[in-house]
Amino acid sequence: MGEPSRPSTGSAASSPKTVYSLHGMPIATRKQRLAALLIDLTITALITFMLIGVGLGTDAGGPPPLAAAIAMALAFLTFYYILCWTAFSSTPGKMILGLKIVDHNGWPLGIAKSIARLFGYAISTAAVGLGFIWIFIDSFGRGWHDHVADTYVIYEGRGKARSRNMASDLFSDLASGPPTVRRDNPETRSRDNDSDRRPRSRKSTWPTE
Repeated sequence: MGEPSRPSTGSAASSPKTVYSLHGMPIATRKQRLAALLIDLTITALITFMLIGVGLGTDAGGPPPLAAAIAMALAFLTFYYILCWTAFSSTPGKMILGLKIVDHNGWPLGIAKSIARLFGYAISTAAVGLGFIWIFIDSFGRGWHDHVADTYVIYEGRGKARSRNMASDLFSDLASGPPTVRRDNPETRSRDNDSDRRPRSRKSTWPTE
């Protein structure tokens, strides 16, 4: 089981800019997560208010307008987060900032993890937002929803989020196993460069009698 680690070499161990990492991937800072959350809240709030307006304008012969509005809003939020987390392991706000949600092995989220995380969202929201405030208290910047689904938010870099081909990605994940991180070792790199400079023997292609 992968656990976050913190560099312990040199003076970086005591530097306030040193960040935790998971399998070599830097864990998102609290400021990054807050900015992504505000972007997502803006997007979902605008669309939710639109749906509530549509629900309140339904005919009197159907369900009560307020109930219809709440049902449409909840259905949208469920679809929004489940789709984004399962297809991208991210949300629009996190994509803009280059963040990605992974499990403790560094794998992208599947449908089960996404549902568990959404359940954690409900708990965090029901506790008057305390589950989200916990991001600023937890050592690794994880909210209650992260603990429920056993997830971490990492910084992958901007422009790297892309849609997943669910069938092929599932097959490749099962075939290759957990992802590995190649560490940049200067000694290994120098040996690789030396091997590239060595003359390579060429096999003769002349016909033999």
